[in-house]
Amino acid sequence: MNEKIEKDGTEKLQNSAGIAKTADSTAATCAQTSADADRASRTIPAAAGRRLGAATALYALLYTICLYRNTSGITYPFFVAGTLYYFYYCTAKCRVPSDRDSLQKKLTRALPYGAAEILLGISVFLTADLKIHLMTKGMLFGLTLLWALLLFCNTENWGLGDFIRNGWKGLFGTFSYLDTPFSDAAAALKIEEKQKENGKGHYILIGLVVGIPLLMVVAALLLSADAVFASLVSRFFGELAWSDFITVFLMLVLVYLFAYGFIRGLLTKNLTGKRRERLGEPLAAITVLSLLTAIYAVFCTIQVVYLFLRAGTLPEQMTWAQYARQGFFQLLAVCVINLAVVAVCLFGFRKNRALQILLTAVCAMTYVLIASSAWRMYLYIRQYSLTFLRLMVLWALLVMAVIFVGTMIAVWKRDFELLRFWLIAVAFLYLIPAFGRPDYWIASYNVSREANTQESVMYSQDDDDALPTAADYSYLRGLSADAAPVLIGRKDLTGDAVPWMHAYEEDQRSETKNLGIRNFNLSLWQAKRRLSQG
Repeated sequence: MNEKIEKDGTEKLQNSAGIAKTADSTAATCAQTSADADRASRTIPAAAGRRLGAATALYALLYTICLYRNTSGITYPFFVAGTLYYFYYCTAKCRVPSDRDSLQKKLTRALPYGAAEILLGISVFLTADLKIHLMTKGMLFGLTLLWALLLFCNTENWGLGDFIRNGWKGLFGTFSYLDTPFSDAAAALKIEEKQKENGKGHYILIGLVVGIPLLMVVAALLLSADAVFASLVSRFFGELAWSDFITVFLMLVLVYLFAYGFIRGLLTKNLTGKRRERLGEPLAAITVLSLLTAIYAVFCTIQVVYLFLRAGTLPEQMTWAQYARQGFFQLLAVCVINLAVVAVCLFGFRKNRALQILLTAVCAMTYVLIASSAWRMYLYIRQYSLTFLRLMVLWALLVMAVIFVGTMIAVWKRDFELLRFWLIAVAFLYLIPAFGRPDYWIASYNVSREANTQESVMYSQDDDDALPTAADYSYLRGLSADAAPVLIGRKDLTGDAVPWMHAYEEDQRSETKNLGIRNFNLSLWQAKRRLSQG
């Protein structure tokens, strides 16, 4: 009896141990499978890796040639065009499987943004305004990211939140893929060794990796050996020292790693979005819009009576000029709030006729606010001269007016692609300041205005502040070379204007001193020619 109990106990212990061993084995297998799946999700076929590596190496070279010590030269449009083609090539040649029909459809949807990018790239070398450059490059960065998402992902059902979230993932996911150039190259070599393939693509990449540093060393020696050769190179690249070659090499490496990592992330990550149904109860939105409509109706009536018709009685100690020249920034902020409210109602609530009517009313009254803000800003400019900020306020009001056209269409046409309309409208309307050279118009207006300070700009001559103030020549001195045709060589300016204009000319001489072929900029060239003529 005891023997049987001991035997049963032993068998139970053995079974328990076997179960535990099996469980451990299963867990290990699952862990190994998970690790293998993770590695598999981060890998791409060897052929795609070779194409991506070669394309990225050429892109890094293009980036360096176009942008090294050159932020606004004639090479910038070539860099932008190369960037667009680089993303298209990687989508067409590196993605497996490649769906040509789907790619062509994606390309068709992305073309308006690509066209805007090309135009913005051209605008960069046409102006020397740093403010415009910063805004343009920010716009180009956003459009390039949008271009990449449109080509690599299925974005038909994406909303604004999907674009922002996936763009964020794509950008910051790059850092987790910085090692992939090395792992992809190693994997491709192993595959070719096992399969004894005759593929030669990786040899090109090896040649580029070895040849580019060697080329820079040889070029540096040749520059020091021949003065004529050095002169020709300096006209294109500027004066180069050994430290420049080190910087160029580092730029090539960093651009290669980040560009490769970004594309690899887009190739292997599953960036998705989905169309969300409008499930909100319209009654809540109707209540909010009813309150806004009521106050807007009163305010818009006041604008028509007091601002546009100049009827009624103003508060004591306030002139018509003072009343007309205040509040434009506040009104612009209200327009932005209205746009946000209308967008939330459109995308978050079920279709309802009363809601549609109220949304249309809010959009219509927003146009009164836009007109009021624009008129107030116009009068303010005539009194206190033109500045970049005031000019951009007028542009922002124009953008708002166009955006609300599409918004009102979306109120009544459910399938209207409002987000696409907004993006395209902003991209192409930005071409106005990008090509418009604001500093030229600021200088032209302010100087011509100074020539006739007795001009009456308000409603009546009896206002104490009806006459324009004197021009701010310290502000004019800070303008870019875009203003050179107006400010350089003027003989009609006297008094306080003279020292400021001389200082501006000296600033432009310094800016245009090293102007060459690669960094050719139209505004700087015009300023240089103007200085030589003066």
